[in-house]
Amino acid sequence: MRLTTKGRYAVTAMLDLALHSSDQPVSLADISGRQDISLSYLEQLFSKLRRNSLVSSVRGPSRLRRLYTRVRLDEMELNILRGVLSETQKWVKRARKGS
Repeated sequence: MRLTTKGRYAVTAMLDLALHSSDQPVSLADISGRQDISLSYLEQLFSKLRRNSLVSSVRGPSRLRRLYTRVRLDEMELNILRGVLSETQKWVKRARKGS
């Protein structure tokens, strides 16, 4: 399975969100720091994810920041995301070896 860079970042960010949003919303800044993805790029991605009902958001304490919560994923969907991420990591390792 081949993913674009945008697809890889979206899957990585959604998996991070799924793993770190127990009961509390997660800020994009937190995801950005953990995954080393540009905050402005995440804002663009999550805007599309929100429009497609893949994540939901609430206003943060500063009123300008949005905090995201995942839409409830069942175990099967999480396993699919983990599989895609695993394949992506293998692809990145192979690409780095070829450089």
